[in-house]
Amino acid sequence: MKSGEDSKSQSKSSQGKSSEANAQLTDIAGRLGAHLKELEKEYTTLEAELKKKKELRAKLEEKRAANPGYSDEVARRRAARLQRNIDKSGAYVKKQSAFLQKVKAFHERNERMLGMIAERLAGLEQELQSPDGPTPAAREHFQNELLSMLAELQEMRKKREKLVQAST
Repeated sequence: MKSGEDSKSQSKSSQGKSSEANAQLTDIAGRLGAHLKELEKEYTTLEAELKKKKELRAKLEEKRAANPGYSDEVARRRAARLQRNIDKSGAYVKKQSAFLQKVKAFHERNERMLGMIAERLAGLEQELQSPDGPTPAAREHFQNELLSMLAELQEMRKKREKLVQAST
C-alpha cells in the first residue's frame, strides 16, 4: 500500500511541477509576444522612413537628370566654401603664430632680465654682508639698484599687458 501512496504523491508532485513549468512557459511566451509586437511597430516605422528616403532620393536623381550641371554646381559651391574657410583659418593661424613668436621672445627676454636681477641682488647682498657692515655709500648704491630693478620689472609688466591687449 505504501508503494501505491508513494506513486500517488509522486504523480501529484510531478503534476505540480509540470503545471508550474507550464505557467513559466506561458509567462515567457507572453513576454516574447509583447517583444514581438514592439519589434513589429519599430519595423513598420523604419519601413516608412526608408520609403520616404527612397522617394527623396528618387526626386533628387530626377532633378539631377533634368539639370546635369546641378551636381557640379553643388560641388563647386562646397569647394568654394571650404576654400574660404581654409583661407580664413590660414590667416588666423598666421596671426596666432606671430603672436606666439612675440610671446616667446618676451618670455625669453624676461628670463634673461630676471637672471640679471638675481645676479645683481646676490652681488648687493654680498656687499651688505661685508665685515665692515653696510656703509652709507653701499646703502645708497643698494637703494639705487633696487629702484632700477623695480623700474625694469614695471617695464616687463607693461609689455606683458600690451601683449595681452593685443591678443584680445
